[in-house]
Amino acid sequence: MNDAKMDWLAYAKTALASGGKAYAADENGRSFILEWKRSDILSPYLAAFKKDLSDLAAEKLSESELAFLKANPESASSELFLRACKPLLDNGAEKADWHAVQETIKSSVKQFYLADLSKFGPDMIKPLLNDIYFCATIRNPDAKEPLGFLLFSITPALPFGDIKVINFFMREHNPSSELQNILMGLVFKILPQTKRIFLFARPTDSAALEMYADMGFERDENPFQDPSHKINHQYLASLDYRIENSKILQRSVEEMEDAFK
Repeated sequence: MNDAKMDWLAYAKTALASGGKAYAADENGRSFILEWKRSDILSPYLAAFKKDLSDLAAEKLSESELAFLKANPESASSELFLRACKPLLDNGAEKADWHAVQETIKSSVKQFYLADLSKFGPDMIKPLLNDIYFCATIRNPDAKEPLGFLLFSITPALPFGDIKVINFFMREHNPSSELQNILMGLVFKILPQTKRIFLFARPTDSAALEMYADMGFERDENPFQDPSHKINHQYLASLDYRIENSKILQRSVEEMEDAFK
C-alpha cells in the first residue's frame, strides 16, 4: 500500500470525528437534518443501519433488478440477487411469473442486508476489514423516519480522494433533485478532500441513470477495478462524479450548517 492510499484512509478515519449532524434547507424553505457516522464492516452500527434500510433497499432494488432480469434472463446464473430466481425461469422468461420473481428478489435483498457478517468465515471478511464505511441519513426535523439513506466507503486500494457509493436510496418515488443533491453532497461535508465519487447502476435502470446524470455524474469508460471488490462490468454501468467537471454537489454543501447534539 503506498503512502497516498494510507493517507487517504488515515484522513477518512479522522474526518469530522466519528460522526456528525448538519442542517440544510431547500429553495422552498423546508429544513432537513442530516446525520452520519463512520463505521467498519463488523460494527454493530453498520449492521443496525443496514437493517433499518433493508425494507427500502428490497423495494427499490427489486424494481431495478426485475427490469434488468427481464432484459437479461441469463444473468440469473451469476448475479447475487438474481440466482434464487433461476428456477422460476426454467420454462422460459416468456412464461415466468414476474410477481413471484420480484418477491424472490426482495427476499434475496433482505437476506443480504440482514446477514450477520461476524458469522462469515475469515476468508470472506479479511479483504473487507480495512474498509471504512460512512452511514448517512436525511430526515425532516419533526420525523424519525429518514427520507433517504446514503452508504459509501473507502478501501485500501482506492486512490486519494476517491469514494465509492454503495447505496443511495430515497423513500419518495419522485423526490426533488434538490433533496437528492443535498444527501449525495453530504460526501463533501464529511470528506472535504473528496475528488471523485463513483458508483454502479444497472444499464436498464433509466430512472437511476437520469437521476445521477442530473447530479453531475458521467459514464466512466475506464472504471477502476478494486481487487477486493470485483465488479462484473458486463452487467453494470459505471458512473463517476469529478470535482473538475461539476460543482452541483459541492454547492449543496455550502448551504449546510453544523448542528450540535
